[in-house]
Amino acid sequence: MAQMSDLELSITKDGLMHHLEKLQSLASKHGDNRQVGSDGHEETLDYITSFMSSYGYKVHKQEFEVVRVDVPHHTMSVKHEDGSTQDYNVNIMHNSPSTKEGGLHAHLVHMDEGCTRQQGTSENENEADGPWIALVKRGGCSFTDKQKVAHEDGASAVLVYDSNADEEEFEGQVDDQGQQNEQQLPPIGAISMDTGLKLLKLGKTLVNLAMEVKTTQAKTYNVIAETEGGDHENVVMIGAHTDSVAQGPGINDDGSGVTTLLELAAHIQQRKIKNAVRFAFWSAEELGIIGSHNYMKGLSDEEKKKIKVYLNIDMIGSPNHVNMIYDGDGNESEETGLAIPAGNAPIEKLFEKYFEQNHEKHEVVGLQYISRSDAGPFFEAGIPFGGLTTGFEFIKTKAEVKDYGGQAGVAHDPCYHQACDTIKNIDPDALLLHARAYARAIDEYSQPTASVDNAQNTKHRADDEEA
Repeated sequence: MAQMSDLELSITKDGLMHHLEKLQSLASKHGDNRQVGSDGHEETLDYITSFMSSYGYKVHKQEFEVVRVDVPHHTMSVKHEDGSTQDYNVNIMHNSPSTKEGGLHAHLVHMDEGCTRQQGTSENENEADGPWIALVKRGGCSFTDKQKVAHEDGASAVLVYDSNADEEEFEGQVDDQGQQNEQQLPPIGAISMDTGLKLLKLGKTLVNLAMEVKTTQAKTYNVIAETEGGDHENVVMIGAHTDSVAQGPGINDDGSGVTTLLELAAHIQQRKIKNAVRFAFWSAEELGIIGSHNYMKGLSDEEKKKIKVYLNIDMIGSPNHVNMIYDGDGNESEETGLAIPAGNAPIEKLFEKYFEQNHEKHEVVGLQYISRSDAGPFFEAGIPFGGLTTGFEFIKTKAEVKDYGGQAGVAHDPCYHQACDTIKNIDPDALLLHARAYARAIDEYSQPTASVDNAQNTKHRADDEEA
């Protein structure tokens, strides 16, 4: 095992878990979540601001407004002839309107994929038994097209059942229909293949369907703080998001990133660094990486050039963990349509070396997944970026069990985006290992960023020669 630096040694389980206990207490006090616009999230931001200020940082709050879409209610049930009731899971699709108040009591009509209007069947035939719901299979056309066809045929709602038998549920999205929904398109929900096939067997049965959507406007802010020490023309940036989903406290996602940032900020020796380090606590990641996008939009080209490296921390305490490094050269990634910064490769190699020196296995996570995180805006801007994750909804393989232990056939984080993402969902050993990896990266890049700079400069020279 390699000798650890002072910064690595300063990162401890106790220090990391202390902040997570605080975040858990804030969630528990306010509805068991820390979503944007909630008191739990506001107090999270207050805690971060107070902590950073207590260590002498000048904190900048970058404010912006968001629209949060909540789904407080979605249920579906079938009442059988014997009087018994069967409940089924349904997910209302993003941008769908709500069902009317009190829900919808209607019979099901199977419309295959629902991509073309029914031939030889009039609206009145379907409506002869009252309001009806179009039951359609996923595929063949967009969810919005299915919604429009069902509307033209007179359906009161649409249920799309999955084409993948392995998925227990799925979520979908239709085009933004505006607050007024001028076309008066029907509500549309997503159900599993298993549920869809069961409903098909029931035929023209009556269903109770209730799907409610509520929008909330909220003001929030990113917390940005930079070291006084170091060259402010050459900045190393590191960030994590502060908000959770509505379903849970978000202690792994992404309290694990927040606590790592706080501990790094508390223990970095500012007099010894050559490059300034900028800490970013992003808001509204769970609403579509809004905070980091807003931040990048506010930077001039000259300000973007000052950021030599961005390190992203998102989910590094998963209980069924693996050691995943962001793909630096794109060899393990699907096409994203974005050019991979040449400076990414040295960052990947730094983390590889760290794990190898600690006698730990490691693997790569593709950039198609990382582009949906707060690293995405930096990717789009061509700024070198890197990071780690202990895993999210991916299922652990038998090969991974040999490398890391844990349980095969179970997600790396079984509580991803769920109510059980509490402090009990954290593996303290995995969290410490990865938090110290970021300490190693800060040690490296708060000094001259030669490895990243050289890779970027070589890439630019090659591009100039081709031009």
